[in-house]
Amino acid sequence: MTYVSWDNSLSVNNKDIDNQHKKLFELINKLHYSLKDGHGDTVLKPVLIELVEYVKVHFSKEEKYLEEQSYSELEKHKQEHKKYINEIKTFLIKYNGKTPLLARELLLFLGKWAREHIKDEDLKYSSSLNEQRSNTDM
Repeated sequence: MTYVSWDNSLSVNNKDIDNQHKKLFELINKLHYSLKDGHGDTVLKPVLIELVEYVKVHFSKEEKYLEEQSYSELEKHKQEHKKYINEIKTFLIKYNGKTPLLARELLLFLGKWAREHIKDEDLKYSSSLNEQRSNTDM
């Protein structure tokens, strides 16, 4: 069973961003499965590094897209992204080899963030993007 599941209720109606969100869920579930199998300590650092790099790419693309759409809450959204990157970096700094509790703490943070950020923040811009697309389709 997956720890976090992506479904259509999380769609921002942009295929590229939805696929990026799905990739984030895959990384979170990779950590989850590793912990379940007793390999959290060996997977934690590589997953953390991959997450840091991937979220930078994802956030950059998402912010660029929102900027192009003149999204009114872009600055607030950017601050949420910075906060998330800093949290992941903090986990990376705390990492000291064999820390299953840190891996579990990270998993809880990631799962909560993924669910809440996408539902509470990303879905806000979905209608804006769709309005923009509708206006250009006319």
